[in-house]
Amino acid sequence: MASSLFCIEVTLDHADADREEWVEAALWELEVPGVERQDDTTFSTLVEDPRPRAPGSVRWRVYLEDADDEAVVPFAEAIGDAARVETFRLTDLTFLTAWREFFRPSRVSRRVIVHPPWDVPAADDAVLVEIEPGMAFGTGTHETTRLCIVALDDGLAAGASSMLDVGCGSGVLAIAGAKLGAPRVVAIDNDLDAVAIAAENCDRNGVSVEVSGTDVAELDEEFDLVVANILPHVLIDLSDALLARMAKTARLVLSGIVNEQAERVREHFEGAGLRGTRTLVQGDWSMLEFVRE
Repeated sequence: MASSLFCIEVTLDHADADREEWVEAALWELEVPGVERQDDTTFSTLVEDPRPRAPGSVRWRVYLEDADDEAVVPFAEAIGDAARVETFRLTDLTFLTAWREFFRPSRVSRRVIVHPPWDVPAADDAVLVEIEPGMAFGTGTHETTRLCIVALDDGLAAGASSMLDVGCGSGVLAIAGAKLGAPRVVAIDNDLDAVAIAAENCDRNGVSVEVSGTDVAELDEEFDLVVANILPHVLIDLSDALLARMAKTARLVLSGIVNEQAERVREHFEGAGLRGTRTLVQGDWSMLEFVRE
């Protein structure tokens, strides 16, 4: 980790929609690696800010490693007099790791505990799944992921020998499946960044999972357990391909479904020849489970 960060700070003393649009367009054109935007409705209490923001103002911060005062020149030229451009060097970098306080080990099903690398629980009776929180969806904390892991825990306890994870994200479900005893696990995602992160997480957990960017419709293998934690309209669009991947006695687990859409998804898959066997709900989210008629 760097010992300090060079910060370019762009400030509007008063909110102004036209000027805000100008600033954000300029930052976009500069292709900055990331921008922190602060106004009266967005704030952080993780660490004390060394440069408090005045009420009513809007500001953007761009953090750069290995930069000096010359780095501000293109920003000043692009933004012009639309906003005030200043720089400072940030030496207190605790905010970079403060977010870790919110990721703690969590028992998400009867046997599975999901945990970050920096907090490994002592739980001899549990299946531990280690996930590095990153860009890909699926740290085990969201209700949709938890619901899927509950279904995996039950389904693999019943003896499923193969599993397909469609839209694998971070790979948390595939890893859980492998650790719960599935001899063969395949995980696919159309986001290649997610594929890379899932593969890294699988290596971290020491499990053998086939991870790729293959489209579900291009697979020709059948599985005992098919899991898809995606949005409802995508699940419906993929229904033919999902059914084609199900072995004769397979179970299909669908999540990522807001409660208001659950009945629509259920009706669609039952109309396609499946029988709903279980519905689990956590908060605003539902998990639906099906078998063939």
